[in-house]
Amino acid sequence: MGSNELYRSRLGYQNRFVGSPDLSANSVFEPVFVSNSDEVYYMYESTDPSLRSRLVVGQTGLVQQYTWISNQNQWVVLYSIMRDQCDNYNRCGPFGVCNITATPNCKCMTGFTPKSPHNWQVFDASGGCVRISPLDSRKGEGFIKYTAMKLPDTANLWVNLNMSSKECEAACLKNCSCTGYAEMDTSGNGKGCLTWSGDLIDVREATNGGQDLYVRLSASALKKKEPKACSSLTSIISAVSFGLDSWARNMEKEDDEYTWSGYMSPEYAVDGNFSVKSDVFSFGVLVLEIVSGRKNRGFYDPEHDLNLLGHAWKLWDEGKALELLDASMEDKFSATEAARCIHVGLLCVQQRTEDRPTMSSVVMMLDGEGPLLSEPKQPGFFTERCLSETDSSSRKRKSGVSVEVSITMVEGR
Repeated sequence: MGSNELYRSRLGYQNRFVGSPDLSANSVFEPVFVSNSDEVYYMYESTDPSLRSRLVVGQTGLVQQYTWISNQNQWVVLYSIMRDQCDNYNRCGPFGVCNITATPNCKCMTGFTPKSPHNWQVFDASGGCVRISPLDSRKGEGFIKYTAMKLPDTANLWVNLNMSSKECEAACLKNCSCTGYAEMDTSGNGKGCLTWSGDLIDVREATNGGQDLYVRLSASALKKKEPKACSSLTSIISAVSFGLDSWARNMEKEDDEYTWSGYMSPEYAVDGNFSVKSDVFSFGVLVLEIVSGRKNRGFYDPEHDLNLLGHAWKLWDEGKALELLDASMEDKFSATEAARCIHVGLLCVQQRTEDRPTMSSVVMMLDGEGPLLSEPKQPGFFTERCLSETDSSSRKRKSGVSVEVSITMVEGR
């Protein structure tokens, strides 16, 4: 039947486990951690021969340390390992980070996006994350720093205890397979280097202690102070806060093709109701239009009968969101910012109004330092049907939501 890993302790040194205060010395036992070229092991020694203590591993992988309390005539739990969801081994998959105080617990590292957006939407992040833009040492690469972390699994770890921090960084950059590094000063001389190759897995934000982790990113993913793909939307964001109805009328004056019907939300088209969430839907359409350089109304792709919203959703679902980006923008904006704009646009055009964010939260989302973004659901108003050849003589496509009017004329004999 084989076996599965259920829990991994944090990397330890100097007779302790980093970020694991429960395993530190106390009045009952003294932890002993040995790591050298020949062996690595952990044990504990009782601080008082009269005290009784035991370590128990349960069937589910739960590890608990007990001590016997004579006056209570019972075993009392001193600490437990696997105390929360983030202690489950590799809960967030490759290049995912678990944070027990966040909802959902998992998020992708900067420069990465969920490998399976649908699975993340139902809180299954086990597939982890993939890079938005691939590494390419010829274009210059670097690292992003994460503080207070449980370091990744050591299966693909290389250790050099004589390297300084700068030497460690340089060694990782020279190795094409190196994906991250950390410092580990075991002797107090300011030296110690850990480097990882391949996927970084089983990473979490430590609730206590933790170490700095440097994750390797492409040059485009590292761009921070560059103009954002969504920065041109600032004035539109302000206009939306006052109501898109007045903004749309202004747009009609500037461009005859930007009529209100091009941005009408599904619930407005059906019920004739206008709301704040209708504003958000219309704004989301505009975001996707600017990023793609194409208009939602009249959009055509020979491979399907979807409009721009459906096309964007299809690419997102297939993990190809960046293919939506206008070619003229590829060298001007970072892939991370472009992906965030597409992500926000899809959140705004979700079919159910209650799933759409408010404009105040949208403004925060467009900021690279904003909150963790949830997975978008299927957009509304995203399909189009082909017209007959007779109808297509005047126009090729028609909106999936249509209003038909018939008029009967009564004439006297």
